[in-house]
Amino acid sequence: MNYTIVLEVNLFFQSFLIGAALMCVYDIIRAFRRIIVHSSIVSGIEDVIYWICASIVVFLLLYKYNNGVVRGFAIAGVVIGMLLFEALFGRWIIKIVDLLEKPLQKLRKQYKIKKVKAKKKEEERELKKEKLKEERLQKDKVLREIKEKKRLDDKLKQKEKKQKEEKQKEKEQKDKSKAKRKSR
Repeated sequence: MNYTIVLEVNLFFQSFLIGAALMCVYDIIRAFRRIIVHSSIVSGIEDVIYWICASIVVFLLLYKYNNGVVRGFAIAGVVIGMLLFEALFGRWIIKIVDLLEKPLQKLRKQYKIKKVKAKKKEEERELKKEKLKEERLQKDKVLREIKEKKRLDDKLKQKEKKQKEEKQKEKEQKDKSKAKRKSR
């Protein structure tokens, strides 16, 4: 057999295997999407990343085995490998995922319930913290008002005391003046 034909058969076989492997990876991604629900944006991003990686793998295959020359049978080998893998194993993978999906949904629900409960507890803690903070602020305000009132009362008492002392001094001075006048 001609050496070129052997290389082309080897390239076709390698591209067939790469196609099957790429489809296997995509089935794993699809299974992951069924287990953990994604938004369409995230699924789109996953698809773009997958196809970029797939093109790099096919390019490396062509570069390594065919010096970068794109050959129709190599691309056909990738497509046939993908289709054959999907036809033979794709249904089984989906069935396995379906079997696992029910128990996983229960786990997801329990996780969500736990997550919701944890979130509620966290919110309650935050509310308690806020309430305590408000109470502290209110107490501090009341204490400041009491201190201010006491300070003003003390100041008023000191003023009254001074006024009494001044009146007392005035009275004493008047009494002294009267006493002096009487003694004369």
